[in-house]
This record gives sequence, structure tokens and C-alpha cells, in this order.
Amino acid sequence: MRLRKIVQDYFTFSKKERNGIIVLLLVVILFAVASRAVFLFEKPDTLGAENFLEKIAEFEQRQDLVEPRRSLFLFDPNTIDSLALDSLSVPVSVKRNLLKFRTKGGRFFQPEDARKIYGMNDSVFSEIEKYIHIETTEKIREKKNHGRVQKKPEIVWCKFDPDTCTENDWLDFGLTPKQSQAIERYRNAIGGFKTKEQFAKMYGIGEGLKDSLLKYAEIKTPILQEVARPKVRQAVRAQIELNSADTVVLESLPGIGRVLSRRIIKYRELLGGFYSASQLLEVYGLSQECFQKIEPLLTIDTLKIKKLNINFSSAGELSAHPYIGEKSGREIVRFRSKNGLIINLTALINEKLLGRQQFEKMRPYLATKTP
Repeated sequence: MRLRKIVQDYFTFSKKERNGIIVLLLVVILFAVASRAVFLFEKPDTLGAENFLEKIAEFEQRQDLVEPRRSLFLFDPNTIDSLALDSLSVPVSVKRNLLKFRTKGGRFFQPEDARKIYGMNDSVFSEIEKYIHIETTEKIREKKNHGRVQKKPEIVWCKFDPDTCTENDWLDFGLTPKQSQAIERYRNAIGGFKTKEQFAKMYGIGEGLKDSLLKYAEIKTPILQEVARPKVRQAVRAQIELNSADTVVLESLPGIGRVLSRRIIKYRELLGGFYSASQLLEVYGLSQECFQKIEPLLTIDTLKIKKLNINFSSAGELSAHPYIGEKSGREIVRFRSKNGLIINLTALINEKLLGRQQFEKMRPYLATKTP
């Protein structure tokens, strides 16, 4: 009974609702019949085989007028312009990407490099591979230099004495200004070339050029009486000022090579200069034996020492000095901040900021007033 009541509630319509349903059904049926009836009055267009071929020919003719016919021809992907590229029978995306690749500095060195272009698949590459012709760098250079007269300066070799050559003479032998200046400094440091072996020690010159120089070099040494004056040549040798010598000059010293000369200059910069030749023994790798050989050849200008102002230097600047260190540097700054400027350097010992030995080593580098 309950199910029957539910069915009656959902499927019982009033008279007005029934009339509406009947009208709706009639409209649906009318539209269905009308859609079918339209095709009864339409006449299909009859197109024969001949007319179909004529239509295809007309379409192809219109295509030829709209878009030019493309073909394959020899081209260089490094130099082909956009107009010629447009006539090439390859996809538009490949042409566009090729021009972008060249704009960004890309270059093709062999036909296989064309595979780098985005969109260049195997089928497209196989079609154009035999048409790719890339000019080598040598051929391009030949074209640019075509008609030009290349004049290379010729070196006129002749006998020369490296002790008397000027900077212009070295330039005539094919050396650069930097190389000629280095030779001048080296020659002045050693007091002149005595043998070809000394001249051969010069670095920074190509082996081929050096061999030619050695071939024509003639070193004229003064005739000395070896028995009567055996030590005259040693006495003539110029001394080297340690606080201004560069690596080339230092390498002229016996036992000092490129590595040691650089270490000496680096340590000199950390110290602020040398006040005693014995400080060279603090350079890593310089032996006592080597020091004894070079000590008589050295002079020191203490006026070139860079002073460290104890009142205005930061903790970092003080700590960077090899004779102070990080701990002493911090203590000096702390004492200075608490007590004011340091007037007398002996306060560094009295306040135990530096040890006595440490103070004596550091004293030539310290200053209390601004220069």
C-alpha cells in the first residue's frame, strides 16, 4: 500500500499538466520530421572526374602564385642570408632556428654540426647533407687578404755584443719592449754579461729566437792579468738593493731561482721591507749556505721600509705582520682603546703586549705618529 501511494504521488498529473506534456511531445515530433524532410528538397552537386581534375589544377596554380617554389642548392650555413634561406626547401622552423643559432655566435665547422639546430631531424638532414658546403677558416682568410700585400718585418742578423745593445737594438732583433727591458735589468744587476751561458739564462724569450741570438752574440770581455789581479772581476760586480729589487734582479744572485725570488718579494711585502740581510734566513727554502753566498752582494736601504702606525692600525693590519701575530694584535688594540694613544713604544714591553725579543725585531717597523 505504501509503494502504491508513492507511485501515485509521483506519476499523478493534473489536467493542465497533461495538456502541457501532449503539446511538448507534438513539438518534438514536428522538429524530427522537419529535419528529415529538408534533405528531400536538396539536390546534390554532381562533379565528374574531369571537373575534379580541373579543380585540383586550379588549386595548385593558386598555390604557386601565393608561395614561391623552393628547391635544394649548395649553401654555407655560416654565410647564407635570410633571402636565400627562404628559397631553400627546409622547414620554416629549422630556418628560423639556424638564424638564431648564428645570431648568438654559433658557427658550423662541418656538415654534421647542422644537427645542432633544433628541429633538424634525420630525414631533413639526409636531404640537405650533400648540399652543405662550409668554407674553412683558411679560405675565408685568403679571401679577406686577397689583393693585400702582407709585409712582414725581416730580421737582419749580424754579430752583436749584448753588453752594448740598446733597447732599440733588441727591438730590431724581434724582441718586445717588455723583453728588452727585462734584459736591461738583468744585465745591470749582474754587472754585464761575461759569458754566453749567462745570456742563455734569460727567460721569457722563445727558444727559436734565443738560439738565433746566441748564434750571433759575441761577448767582448776585457783582457785581465789573471795572476796579478785575480779578484778584480769579482770586485766590479754591482751590489743589489734588497728593498727595491724585482724577481729578475734577484734571480741573478747565485742560488736564487724563480721560486725563491718570488718568496723573498712576498715576505718583503708582508714585513714592509728588510732592515737586515739576515732576515732572508726566515724565507722558506733559503739555506744558510745560499745566504752566505749572496750576503756580500746585498745592500739595504732602510728608508724604504713601510712603517706600521701602532695607534691607527686595525687589529687585522697588526695581526697580518709576521712579527706580531693575531693574539698580540688584539691585545694592542684592546690596550689602546682602554688607555688612549701609545706615546712611547716601550709601553709595548712594559704592558707585556710584546715580548722583548719580539719587540726588538718589530721596532724598525713601528711608528707612533702619522707621517
